[in-house]
Amino acid sequence: MIKELLPSGKDNAIPTTELMKLCGMERRQMTKLIHDERAAGAAICSTTAGAGGYYMPASRQEVQEFLDSMESRGSSIFSCIKVFRDYMRQIEGQECLEPVSYTHLRAH
Repeated sequence: MIKELLPSGKDNAIPTTELMKLCGMERRQMTKLIHDERAAGAAICSTTAGAGGYYMPASRQEVQEFLDSMESRGSSIFSCIKVFRDYMRQIEGQECLEPVSYTHLRAH
């Protein structure tokens, strides 16, 4: 459904708000549908450049750029997950956590 509405090429990306209007959907519904279409094999790309938006790739280079962007985001997310898994091990058995004071970091 979404795939058929998208133009070819990053420079022609449809901004999210415009795509929402075209589909008659709220943002969450639309991103869920895009997720589902991608999971089914649709090569729907997105960009945050300019006005941002969604598009179908027009070249191998656009596919690679999107792939690189997704891999970078994934790497960042997995790094954060590791930090919190380590933290969970440190606080194992604690019901409440003491609030952390950052006052010592303030510039004087």
